[in-house]
Amino acid sequence: MTTESTSFDWRTRLKSSIKLNQDDPHFRFIQMATVTSKGEPRNRTIVFRGFDDDQESLLFCTDRRSRKVDELSLFQSVELCWYFLKSREQYRLNGSVQFVQKAQKVDQIWSQLSSQSKAQFYWPTPRARVLATTNETSEIYTQTIEGRQAPKRQPLDFKESSHPSNFLVMKVVIKTVDYLVLSNTHQRFVCRQASTGWESIEVNP
Repeated sequence: MTTESTSFDWRTRLKSSIKLNQDDPHFRFIQMATVTSKGEPRNRTIVFRGFDDDQESLLFCTDRRSRKVDELSLFQSVELCWYFLKSREQYRLNGSVQFVQKAQKVDQIWSQLSSQSKAQFYWPTPRARVLATTNETSEIYTQTIEGRQAPKRQPLDFKESSHPSNFLVMKVVIKTVDYLVLSNTHQRFVCRQASTGWESIEVNP
């Protein structure tokens, strides 16, 4: 394998892709695949919240009560698929998840969330059945779902200034990267973390 320094630096390229696509609000949406205790695949959309201090681990937030946290407690390995529509680039990033314990970093990520995103962490348990009436939430406005008006709710105990205990920050430590550019000239690189640092090779698209 040739070294990254003579071929392809995925970290520099990824930051360039983010910059090229930052005018599209959807650029932060990433697909994360996990495995259940039964070996079944699960996939969902998560939101990129920035890089960790090492400038190559990716940060996300999640609810401690969600099923993916249970899955990650058994199998820390994940694969992310990140497609940039404007530049027509795809990154498949394989790595392992760690939950950030540093309070300063957790507070920082919380402070960057919108009020609407923060409120979700005060909602009732994810995937629990919605009851006709509840004292846990109050109706604030409605949105259309499949042609009907459905209540959108905000918790009565919502505190924007502080996060609840179920708010978690995930760090994905990247181990391999499969980069594919689908513009006029197709190119593909595979990068792996080795004992001496990152190594990469160019492969057929």
